Amino acid sequence: MSRMLVTPKQALLWLSKNYKNRPLNESVVAEYERKIRAGEWRERGGVPIIITPSGELRNGQHRLTALVRAGCPLVLQVCVHDDRRRSDIEAKQ
Repeated sequence: MSRMLVTPKQALLWLSKNYKNRPLNESVVAEYERKIRAGEWRERGGVPIIITPSGELRNGQHRLTALVRAGCPLVLQVCVHDDRRRSDIEAKQ
């Protein structure tokens, strides 16, 4: 896991491979976007953006969608995780 600057372009690439996430909650995205635009966004050390080695998005669709809509890059925790079997995070959702 590492902290990395995620650009809207990178976020769009990961979102294009968003196959197994729950439906997007627009009110959550709107709140995240508002915070990003206002400079109030803070990562709180929770679950990172999770992608597979092939680039499939497993967690973080709301944050990434808000980042794209705000048009601002963000430094986010990103984890590349090979989840050939169902991950603990997905099981909790």
